[in-house]
Amino acid sequence: TRPTRFGAGHLVALLLAAMAVGLVWLARVTPPAKAAPLKAEVVKLDDLKKELGGKKGHVVVLHLWATWCLPCLEELPFVGKFAERARPRGVEVLSYSIDQVTPELPARVSQLITSKARGALTRRIVRVDDPDVFVTAIDPTWEGTIPALFAYDHTGKLRGSLTGDAALKELEPLVDGLVK
Repeated sequence: TRPTRFGAGHLVALLLAAMAVGLVWLARVTPPAKAAPLKAEVVKLDDLKKELGGKKGHVVVLHLWATWCLPCLEELPFVGKFAERARPRGVEVLSYSIDQVTPELPARVSQLITSKARGALTRRIVRVDDPDVFVTAIDPTWEGTIPALFAYDHTGKLRGSLTGDAALKELEPLVDGLVK
């Protein structure tokens, strides 16, 4: 018997098959490329007020927190879940860190929103130049305690607030009364 000889066509087919197997193997062992992480945006008090004013027609919850505040960090998962459930009902949750701005802060805020709130909250930091002016601009009756949640009706009027260790069960009824 004569040995089987491969022609050029057989050799090309064999090479293509080997390349296909190699590509499949490579795809299974190579992790997907990671997208660049989103960084939080630093804004001024006027920008925050402008954003709130631009949400008329919607129920809005303003969430204020800080990376150094343990109750704030513990509350992030609850506020993130609330934002996910409230969004289909037309409720917008605007989350702002009130930390002192540093070069590292935007990445830290973004990382916390991603890991603790499953990315469901806005990634913003409000620059607080004068704490007294800031507190009064948000709510003249607010003492500056965080975490803080402020509920605005569809006309943009502040209708209620929760400060300190506010649980999701307290936030739901506050907002339910505003959603029509």
